[in-house]
Amino acid sequence: MKLLLLCLGLTLACAHHEDNHDVVTSNFDMSKLSGEWYTILLASGVKEMVEEQGSFRIFVDYIQALDNSSVLLKCHKMINRECAELTLIFDETEEEGLYSATYLGYNEAHILEAVYNDYVIFYYLNYHNDEITQGMELHARNPDVSPQIKKRFEEICENTGIPKENVVDVSNADRCPKQCCGYGWLQVDDHRLAQVLRETPGNGLRPFTTSPMPWAHMYLQCIWTGTWGGYYLETEFML
Repeated sequence: MKLLLLCLGLTLACAHHEDNHDVVTSNFDMSKLSGEWYTILLASGVKEMVEEQGSFRIFVDYIQALDNSSVLLKCHKMINRECAELTLIFDETEEEGLYSATYLGYNEAHILEAVYNDYVIFYYLNYHNDEITQGMELHARNPDVSPQIKKRFEEICENTGIPKENVVDVSNADRCPKQCCGYGWLQVDDHRLAQVLRETPGNGLRPFTTSPMPWAHMYLQCIWTGTWGGYYLETEFML
């Protein structure tokens, strides 16, 4: 499956690369993908997963390449119109260009193509409860994306077996403001990162060990120990 995933990306992306010399289809410089992004299109073999309240209706806000070749994604979800932050770590696998992460099962992700200052297309496979679901994501540096790029995304989806009607445009969807809360990254050491969100002024910091929110899963690499709405949230990554 990993080999198929890589071959799929190379085959589909190279055809487009001939017409646009700015498109990168392999040997990605992840540092050039670091920075702010907007989620534009989401697609899945199971459309419900990317529709409202879907488990994979996730908006990427920021991508950060880490020193150990892993990639950090700062994202958010809308849960009953409440803004909830989610941070994922994708680790590079033994297969070049293939990354893995734990979120609602095991996930393999591959970058199909990117124009570093414009857009990036991700393809992923989700393994959960003995089922395999494929999905794709289009993220852009700006909220406005040309119709040509959107059409390109839809064509790739159809070539992978994801029907056009399973592509959801979320560019105008309800999403969190980019600065919906104060946050900061603390470099603890070479093997641990912590994200700290502060309570409302005057209340200090207070750790939580449980969360009433059903989406607060425990992952192999990402441990949510808090809740949303002016409380203290600490996310740890053991790399």
